[in-house]
Amino acid sequence: MDSSARFESHSQINDDNSVSTNFLTLQQNLTEVAFSFDNGSLNVPKPRLESVSEDGNLAVVSLPSIADHPLVRGPFHRHLCVKPVNYLDIFSSGILLLGITRHNFLERSLMASARRKHFRQVFKVLGEYGASHDNFCKLGKKVAECGFSHVDRTWLVKKLKYFTDDHKKMIRRQLKLDVGEYTNETFDRLLTSSNSLRRSVEVLHNISLLKLVLPFVELEMELSNSNGEFCRKALHQIALKQRSYAAALKVTLSQYGPIGIEDTLLVEEITVEKVLEKMRILNEKVNPSGVLENTYYHQKLAEQLILRTSHGKGLLARVYHLRKMLGSSRIRYEKVKSQQQAVGAENPASLQLSFLFDSQFDSALKNLTKKFPFNQSVDSNAKDFKIVRDNASKIAGDLLPFQQTFTDIHSFMVDALNTLELVRTWLVINFSLYDVASYFLELLSTLFSLLMLLNKIEERKQIMALFGYIRRCEAASNCDLRVESFIADLDPIANLQSKLASLETVFHSGLMLPLSGLFSRRMRDPKKFMDEFNLVMRPNQIAEPFVDIALEDSQFFSPEASYLSLETIEKWMCVMVIVCPRILEDDTLREQWRVLMSNRYALPLFRDVIEKLHELMSSAIQSGNLSRDSKRALEKDIGHSQKIAATQAPTLRKKARLFLRKCLKSNYLILSDVPGLLGMKTQLALIIMGAARDEIHWLVAHCTTEAPGKKGTPPHSDLKEPHLAEMLYYVEKLRNLFKKYDQVIFVYHGSMIKRRNEDLAVIMPQVTNLPEHETTIFSDIINRIKSLPPPTEAHEAGREWDDFQGIRLDWIRLQTYLGDFPQDKRAGFLGLRTPGEPTGMNMAPQGYARMSEIASRVSRAMFGITFSSKMIDYLDNVLNQVSDMSIFFMSASNLVLEKVFMQTLEEEPKYCTVFPRLLTKLSFDPDMSPLLGGPVICAEERDHVGDLSLTTCNTLLEEICKRACQVIREVCKQHQILSDQLMPRHAPHYGVGGQAVAVPVDPPSGGTLRKKNSIAASVQMVEKPMPGSESARERRDKQVSELDRLSNEMVELVTAINECEQIIVNRFSFAPKEFLLSRLEATFMDQIREMMDKPVSLPTAAPPPVKGQEPQVPFPVEEFSDITELRCLAEMIGPYGVRYINEVISQKILGQYQELKKIANDNAQKLNQIYQLIEAKPGEAVKVGDSLIGKDVRVKVNQFLTMMGAFLALRDLLSTALNDVLKKRVPFLMSCISGLEKPDQRPDANDLAATAGFKVKYYDPILQQLLKIKNFESLRTGTKQENDQLVNCFITLFGLSLPDIVELHNLPYNKSYETSGSNALCIGKAVNSIITMTLLMLPQPEEEYIRNCFVRFLTHASSCVLRMSESTGATSPGESGGDQGTMSAATLLLNRRSRDTTYLVLKQIVEDCPYLSMDALEAVFPYTLVRCAFHNSHLKEPPPRPVRQS
Repeated sequence: MDSSARFESHSQINDDNSVSTNFLTLQQNLTEVAFSFDNGSLNVPKPRLESVSEDGNLAVVSLPSIADHPLVRGPFHRHLCVKPVNYLDIFSSGILLLGITRHNFLERSLMASARRKHFRQVFKVLGEYGASHDNFCKLGKKVAECGFSHVDRTWLVKKLKYFTDDHKKMIRRQLKLDVGEYTNETFDRLLTSSNSLRRSVEVLHNISLLKLVLPFVELEMELSNSNGEFCRKALHQIALKQRSYAAALKVTLSQYGPIGIEDTLLVEEITVEKVLEKMRILNEKVNPSGVLENTYYHQKLAEQLILRTSHGKGLLARVYHLRKMLGSSRIRYEKVKSQQQAVGAENPASLQLSFLFDSQFDSALKNLTKKFPFNQSVDSNAKDFKIVRDNASKIAGDLLPFQQTFTDIHSFMVDALNTLELVRTWLVINFSLYDVASYFLELLSTLFSLLMLLNKIEERKQIMALFGYIRRCEAASNCDLRVESFIADLDPIANLQSKLASLETVFHSGLMLPLSGLFSRRMRDPKKFMDEFNLVMRPNQIAEPFVDIALEDSQFFSPEASYLSLETIEKWMCVMVIVCPRILEDDTLREQWRVLMSNRYALPLFRDVIEKLHELMSSAIQSGNLSRDSKRALEKDIGHSQKIAATQAPTLRKKARLFLRKCLKSNYLILSDVPGLLGMKTQLALIIMGAARDEIHWLVAHCTTEAPGKKGTPPHSDLKEPHLAEMLYYVEKLRNLFKKYDQVIFVYHGSMIKRRNEDLAVIMPQVTNLPEHETTIFSDIINRIKSLPPPTEAHEAGREWDDFQGIRLDWIRLQTYLGDFPQDKRAGFLGLRTPGEPTGMNMAPQGYARMSEIASRVSRAMFGITFSSKMIDYLDNVLNQVSDMSIFFMSASNLVLEKVFMQTLEEEPKYCTVFPRLLTKLSFDPDMSPLLGGPVICAEERDHVGDLSLTTCNTLLEEICKRACQVIREVCKQHQILSDQLMPRHAPHYGVGGQAVAVPVDPPSGGTLRKKNSIAASVQMVEKPMPGSESARERRDKQVSELDRLSNEMVELVTAINECEQIIVNRFSFAPKEFLLSRLEATFMDQIREMMDKPVSLPTAAPPPVKGQEPQVPFPVEEFSDITELRCLAEMIGPYGVRYINEVISQKILGQYQELKKIANDNAQKLNQIYQLIEAKPGEAVKVGDSLIGKDVRVKVNQFLTMMGAFLALRDLLSTALNDVLKKRVPFLMSCISGLEKPDQRPDANDLAATAGFKVKYYDPILQQLLKIKNFESLRTGTKQENDQLVNCFITLFGLSLPDIVELHNLPYNKSYETSGSNALCIGKAVNSIITMTLLMLPQPEEEYIRNCFVRFLTHASSCVLRMSESTGATSPGESGGDQGTMSAATLLLNRRSRDTTYLVLKQIVEDCPYLSMDALEAVFPYTLVRCAFHNSHLKEPPPRPVRQS
C-alpha cells in the first residue's frame, strides 16, 4: 500500500467497525514487521479500541506494552541454590530430594516438615549370606566366611522381631524413658509428640522379610533419621544372631515420607518442565495447604542473631588481646634494646613481633605497605625484601594469630551484615518483641565496636602486608584478596553508612523512637527517679509485687528492659545515629540526641577502650548523606553539648550518685530485715543495682578520658567520688542477699511461672489467626509448665525444676514468627498500622506500631515467664550482668582503682574489702556465655587475666592488712603515751589540781642581744592537763582525739576483714583473716628477731646459799610456764615464728650439751673406771665415784643439766601451745598431720609434725637437723666405740651428780606449776635428751640396746640416791649449832627438800623416758620414798625432825 492509499484510508469517514479493523491490522502489521514473528509465538496482547470521536475522524486505541517482554528485557539472571534435603551414602541408591530455589525456601520447608512430621525412610536391602566384609558391603574386603544352610524363613522372621525390640529398648535407655512395655503405636506417638525427643537419633520402626532364596535375602526397613549404613550394619548383626555372616549387595531408599520412587526423576529425564511439575507435586504432598512454610528458616534467623552476637563479643576480646600484645611487645623490645649492652642481656631480635619495631625492617615494611594490597604478583626475589625472606618462618609464626583474627573479622562482618539485612527484610522490628530488637541492636553495636577496635591497630596494614608477601613467596593459595582489601580500605563509619543505609526506616520508627523514650525516662530528675524505686518512700506498697507500669505503657513488655544498662542504651542510640545520621531530621529524636551528647563525652567501646564521643559523632555527621545546612546545625549542637558534658554533666551525675547511695542503703536494710520480700522486689533490686553499675562505669570512663577543651586542664572536681566504695559495698551486699535467699526467689518466681502460664492458657484459645506451628509451640510451652510440680513441693522434696532455656529459645523464635506474619494476619494479632498509614521520617513518636490487646497480654505472660525462669536458672548470671564492675581491673582503669582504693583506706576503711571481693565475679568458666552475664574473655588471655586477678587480689589484701597493722601500732603508741603520763617523772609538770606551772623557754637562736635577754627573762606559762582528762568531753562526735580516730579506724578495718571468710578468685581461695594474722605474725617476728639478735645473758646458777639465807631463783618458772601467754604468743607469731624460737632454743641446748660433753671427755678415764664397777659392785662404784669426781664438777654438771632442762621444758610448752592454737584454726589439716609423729614415719614427716607442735617419740627433729650444721659438726661422734664410750661416761656422770642437787638453789615445790621452784625437776628432760641424742647419732641404733643403756643408768642413779639417803645425818662443817646436839631447823629443811627433790627427779626421768617404766624403777628403788617425797612437797611447811649428830 502506497502513502496516498494509506492517507485515504485514514481520511475517509468509516463506521466504528471499519476503524477498529484498520487499527488492529496496522498494529499487527507493525508488530510482524518489527519482530518478524507470528502473533502466536510472540504472545503479545491485541490492541484495544478505547473511544472514537463524534465525527469519526479520530480514534483512541491502546497498544500493548512490550517493555517487559522477554525479547525486549532479556532473561532474568537469578542465583539458584541447590541443596539436598536428605543424604545417600556411596553404597546406597534411591530417592535424593533437592531443594531448588533462590533462597532455599523449598529445601528449608522440606527439611522443616521432615523434622516436624518425622518423615520415615523405607530402605530395601538385598543381601547375600556366606561372607563378612569390612564395610558390610559386597564391594568391601572379605574378612571371613561361614555356612548358611541352617537359615530358614521362620527362624529369620523371629530374629527380625527380636532385633527390632532390642533396638527400641536401646532407644528408650538412650532417651532416658521408662523401659516398660510399649506397643509400636505408643512408641511412635511418644517420638512424634515430645519436643524433648526431637533430635537426630536413629530409630528402627520395623523390619519385614520380602524374599528369602538362599544365599540371597531381601529385607525392608522402616527408619527415622538414618541412612544406608545403618541398614548394612543391621543386616550384618541379624546374620550374626543366626550364627552366620551376610553382606549387602544393594541398598535402595524407596520411600521418604509421602514421597515415593514414582515421584522422582532419573538423571536423563531432568528437564525444566519436568522439574517444575515435580516441584508442584511434591509441594502438594509435603504441604497440602499449598503454602511453603518458613518455620525452619526463621528458627535459623533467631539463632543467627544470638550466635552472631556471641561470636562478635568473642572477636572483640581477641582483637583487644592482640592490641595489648602489640603494645606490650613494643615496650619490652625498647626495654631490652636499652639493656642490650649489658652482660647476659636478652637479644631483642628473639622477642615476639620484634621485626615490627626493628629499624632494619623499616625500609621493607614501608615498601610493602605501599604495594598493599597485592592486586598483582610480587617479586619474590626483590633485594628490598631479603631481610623479610630470611626471617620468613619467625614472621609467619608470629603473625599467624593476627591473620586468622583479621580473616575471622571479615567473615563475621559479612555474616553480620547479611543477618541484619535479612532481619530488616523479613521482620517488623520494634521493642514489643524485645529479645529480637535487643539482639539486633547488640549485633549492630558489636560490629561497630569491633571495626573501631580493629581501626585502632595501627600496624594492621604492615602485618597483613608481611604475611601476604611471605605466603606469596611460598606460592601459597590461602591469600585472600578480600581480606587484604578489607584491611587496606578500613573506614568503620563510612563502611557501615554505605552498607546499612537501608536500615534508616527501621532505626527511626521501630527502634530509635521507643529507645529515646526509655532514655528520657532514665535521664529525668535523679531524686524523682530514685524515689520511685525507694521502698522507704512507698511504705504502702512494700508488701505488693513490683510492676514497672510506665515501662509497659511504652510497649516494653519485657522486665529485662527495666534494668537494661544506660550505657548500652546510649551506645545503641549513638551507633544508630552514626550509621544513619538522617534520623536526626526528626525533631524529637534530635532533642533526645542533644541530651545524650550533653550527658557524656566518653563512649566505651570495649573494656577500657574509649572513644571521644563528640569527635566520633562529628566524623559521622561529616561523612553522612546530609545537606550542608543540616551538617552545620548538627555541628553547632555538638559543640554546645560538648561544653555542657565537660562542665555540668559531672555535677549532675554526682548528685545522682548521692540519691542512689541512699536508695541502695535503705533498700538493702529493708530487704535484709525482711528477706521474704526478695521475690516480689527482685526487679526493683535489679534496677537499682543496674543504676549503680551505670554510674560507676560512667565515672571510671570519664576519669580515664581527657575532658574536651584545652590540654592540661585539670579534671572536674566532681569526678572525685569519696563514697564510691560505699556504693560498691551495698551492691555487693544486695548480691550476696540474693545468693543467700535463693530459695525464696525460687519459690516466688516458680509460682509466678505457674500463674502466668494459667493466664496464657486462658488467652491462647482467643487467638484464632495463628499458624498451626506457632500454636503448637504455645501449646507445648503451656503443657510443659503445667506438668511441673508446685515450687514449694519441689523445694521440700529437694528436686530442681527443669531447665527453661528451651522455652526461652522457643519464645525468641516465636517473636520472629510474629514479626513475619502476612499483612492480613499481622494486623489481626499484632494490631500494627495499616499500609496506608504514614511511615516517613516525619511520623510522630506515637505512630510506631502498637500491639493489639490480645497480643500484649500474650507478650506480658511470655516475657514474665522468661524473666522468672532466668531468676531460677541463671540468677548468678543476671547478678553478674547488673553488677559488673570488671572495668576497675582493666589496665587503663588501674590508676582509678588505686586512687579510689587508697582514698577508701583513709576515709572509709569499713568498705575497703569490697574491692578484692569484686574479683569473685570474674568467672573463667568456658561454658558461661557472655550473653548470660559471663565475662568476655578469649582463650589466649584466660591465663593472663586469671594471674592478673590473683595478683590484684593479693595486692589489695596485703595493703589492707598493712594498713591495719600500721593502725594497730599507732594505737599501741598512743596507749603507751597515755600510760607514760602516769610515770612519776612527769609529776612536776602537773600542778595541784591541774594548775599551770611555769616552764622556762629557751631563747631563740637569732635576734639582738637585748632582745635575747628580754626573752630569756620572761617565763611562759604552760598548762598541762591531768592524765585522764582527755576522756571528759561535752560531745563525742565533735571532740575526737587522735586515739579515738585511730581506734575507730582499727575497728572498721578489722570489721571489714572479718566480714568475709574467704574470697574465691580464679578457683583460688583467699582468707582475709589469715592475711591479717600473717601480717601480724611478720610484724611480731621482726620485733622478736631484733630482740633475739641482741646479746642475751643466759641465766646461770647462783653460788651455794649461805647458811640461813633463802636461795634466789635463777630462772623463775613463772616466766615461761603460763600456757595462756604462750598460746597468745603462738597466735601472734604463728608456726614459723615458733619454729624460729625453737631453733634458737635448740642452739642454746646444744651449747649446754657441748659443755657437758667437754666435762665427760676431761674425766673420761675416771668415769670409765667407775662404770666398770656399776654392774659388779654398785655400792663400791658410788664410793669410788665420790672420791674420783670432785664435788665442784658434780655441781657444775647439775647447773648445765638444769639450764638445759629448762630450755627443753620451755620449748615443749611452746610447741604444746602452738598445737592447741592450730587445732582450733586448722582442725582438718591438723587431723591429717596427727599421725606423722609416730617413729615409723620418714624423718621429713616427723619434722612436719614437730613444726605443727606434735611431740615426736624417740626423735628430736630440730636437734638432729642442727647437728648437721657446720657449727655443731664437732658434737657428732665418729665411730660406734666412741659413741658407746661417751654414753657410758654420761651414765656414770649423771648418776653421781644427782645427789648434789642440794647445792643448787633448792626452793620449795610449786604446786601451781607442779614443779620445783629451782627448776631441778627439769633435769629429767635434760638427762633423757642427752642420752637419747647421743645414742641416735649413729645410724639405725637398736632399740633394745638403747633400753639397756637407760636401765644401767637407772640402776646406777638409784644406788647413788640411796647412798645419799643413808648419809643425810652426816655432819657438815659449820652446821652444828655450837654446843647444841642437834642440827638447825634450816639445815634439816634444806636436806629434806634436797632429798625429796632428788627422789622426784628420779621419778621424772622414768616418766619422761620412752624406754623405761615404773616397774623398772620399783625394781631398783623403793617407791615408798617417792610417795613420801611427793607428800612432803605438797605440805604447807614440812615439819623438821631433830637428828642427833653421830
